[in-house]
Amino acid sequence: MVNQLDALQPVGFSWEHTDLHKKSGGHYMVVRGYILLGDVKLVVVNDPSPWNKCKCQGGSLKIISYSDYVEYPGRYTHGYDDYDFKPVNTHSKQGR
Repeated sequence: MVNQLDALQPVGFSWEHTDLHKKSGGHYMVVRGYILLGDVKLVVVNDPSPWNKCKCQGGSLKIISYSDYVEYPGRYTHGYDDYDFKPVNTHSKQGR
């Protein structure tokens, strides 16, 4: 993950909820950076929550510990990571 972020490439990741009070199965966010403070590892995250659907805007920037990124016992476990994103030309006339 560090190599991706050092190359200014985001890393998408998911959390799978283990808390039975949550109605959805997971949550997807994007890591946009990291911070090292001595032995403390922090992860800078773009979180789409909270989303205001009336204004079609929202989300938040969070800084969380690396251990919370990996797992929060009783609430969630780490799901999967997405990286090496490639641009997609959505305006291509190929295939028409």
